[in-house]
Amino acid sequence: MSRDEKLDPLAIISKLAAAEQELKCKVFLAPVLKNARVRVRIAGIVCELAIQTDFAGWGLLRAINHGQAEFVEPASPTLVGKYLSLFPRVQMVLVQQFGGQWWAVAASTSDTRLSLSAPVPVHLVGVAHSFDTVNTRFDGSAFWFEDVDRRRDPAVAGCLRKALAEVTKPEELRCPGAVPQEKLAYKMLWLAKVGDVQAAVDSDQARISTALQHAGAQLESFWHHDGGESTVRFTVDGNTHSVTIRTNDLSVMSAGICLSGRDGDFDLTSLVSVFREYGADGY
Repeated sequence: MSRDEKLDPLAIISKLAAAEQELKCKVFLAPVLKNARVRVRIAGIVCELAIQTDFAGWGLLRAINHGQAEFVEPASPTLVGKYLSLFPRVQMVLVQQFGGQWWAVAASTSDTRLSLSAPVPVHLVGVAHSFDTVNTRFDGSAFWFEDVDRRRDPAVAGCLRKALAEVTKPEELRCPGAVPQEKLAYKMLWLAKVGDVQAAVDSDQARISTALQHAGAQLESFWHHDGGESTVRFTVDGNTHSVTIRTNDLSVMSAGICLSGRDGDFDLTSLVSVFREYGADGY
C-alpha cells in the first residue's frame, strides 16, 4: 500500500469477518492456559477468543461464534512439535514455580537474539524441575516449553538442588560443570529461601517477645532447634532464665526448674508468673 492510499476501515472489517466466518468451519491448534483467553491470528490480526474448559495444554479448538471457541480434543505431540518448529529455539534454565507458572532465565548470555535481564515465564512446562535446562520456542511474545535438554548433564541440576536443600551459600557452591546462568538461578533461589527462613525467624521472635512483654519479662535471645523447638532466654525481675518451648504454640517443654513433671502444663507467659512468684532462689 502506498502512502497516498488510505485504509478502508469497512474493507478491513469485512475481511476480518470473512476470515472469522471461515475459521468456524475449521479446527485449529492453540495453547490453552488456565483462566486465559485463546489467541489466534485471523487475516494477519491476532484475535482473542474466550473458552470454557478445564483443559490446560495444547488443544484442538473450534470457533463457535464471535469471540468464543470450544475445546475439541488434546493435540498430538507430533502436531505440537510441528507447530513449535515454526519458531526459534531458546534454551532456558528453570528457576522456580510461582502461582502455578514456571519462571526461567536464559541458559546463555551469548544469545544475541533476545536480551533477558530477568526471569521470564515459560508456558506449559511438562515434567521438569528447578535448574533443568529446557528447550523453549519463542513466538514473539511468549516462551513455550518444548522439552528438557537431554544433552545437558542432569547431574549438574541434581547437584544444585542438593546444595539448595542444604542452604549452601552461593560463594561456597561446588557443582562441577555449572555454568554462570545456572549459578545465577541458584543464587536467586538461595536468596529467596534464606529470606523465607529469616522471615519465619523474625515472626517467631516477634511472637515470643510480645508474649514475654505481656507477662512483664524481656526477651534476651532465642535459638531454633530441629523438631519445632526453641530455647528462649529472658529476664524477669532482674533474673535471667532459659527454657525450651514448642515454637508454634509457646508451650513449655523444659522449664529448667523442678515443676514435678508438669512442665507441659505451662506456656511461656504462665511460666514467667511462676518465676516471678517464687523468685530466682525459691526452688
